[in-house]
Amino acid sequence: MKKQIVGIGFFLLIIGIVTLAFTIVDSPLTTTEPYQVSRSSTIIDESFTVGVAQRTSTLNESDIIHIELEVTATGNNEIDFYVQDETTTYVEEARVSIVDMNWTVPFNGMYYFVYDNSLSWTTSKNVTTRITRYWNQNNYRNITQYSYVGIVLSFAGTGIIVWGFRKSDF
Repeated sequence: MKKQIVGIGFFLLIIGIVTLAFTIVDSPLTTTEPYQVSRSSTIIDESFTVGVAQRTSTLNESDIIHIELEVTATGNNEIDFYVQDETTTYVEEARVSIVDMNWTVPFNGMYYFVYDNSLSWTTSKNVTTRITRYWNQNNYRNITQYSYVGIVLSFAGTGIIVWGFRKSDF
């Protein structure tokens, strides 16, 4: 009886170790899982005097663009501000002195940030602007799904072996 109990224990222990060994090597239980990391970069960060000024940037669909703009000068301190591509104007802020807004890019492509002081050619305007791009980047990590069955079988086998050696025959 004692030999049979110890034999069952060794059998379970070996099955548990083999099951665990297959999870340690690159087995079907290892999968690659995507996850997203938030990223940002500054597109424009400058101060300049504006008549009509234009800055360009290549942007990706679903990027979030944070636009900060402040106009300082004598007079009314106002300019017109636009975000556009070759055919469409997406953001149009008329006669503004401060802009603080988010805009989501609708399509991949080249976009133009236009600062226009043509409404007041006699008074120069100083513009301080910061435009920041935010996006999510996909990264990948390996996930190993450990075989809990192997762990349980190994512990059970070890326990049965110890119990079998300590058990006295009836």
